[in-house]
Amino acid sequence: MADIQITDLTEGTLTGNGVFDKLMKAVTAHINDQFTKGRLKGTDYANVYLGSIQSVIAQSMQYVLQEKSVEADIAFKEKQTNNLENQDLLTLAQIGKTKIDADVASVLGAKEVDIKEQQLAKLTKETTLVSQKVIGRKQ
Repeated sequence: MADIQITDLTEGTLTGNGVFDKLMKAVTAHINDQFTKGRLKGTDYANVYLGSIQSVIAQSMQYVLQEKSVEADIAFKEKQTNNLENQDLLTLAQIGKTKIDADVASVLGAKEVDIKEQQLAKLTKETTLVSQKVIGRKQ
């Protein structure tokens, strides 16, 4: 799993860029809005604020952990995909080599047959000439 830094969660300031910092900015804005409108007073404000902090810290941690887990999963899947692509390329190369080997064997086999036929024709011609000379001497 990717390394988790505390700054992913919080920079420890009201203006930080960690997940907790950003969520608390939004929650605080909403709580202050309700306080300003007179809907939250005294202990209600304190209870809502404390509950919000507890909820936001838990959700922030969950978000950071999940984000890092997803990043690690993506990296793993990319590696698997690259391995499969390399394996596919190797398989294609092996198929291509097999086809080339078969084509070469076929061409060589055809040439070998041609050469043997040429040699046979030459031997037949020489045998015929020798036979004609032998027959010609006997007459």
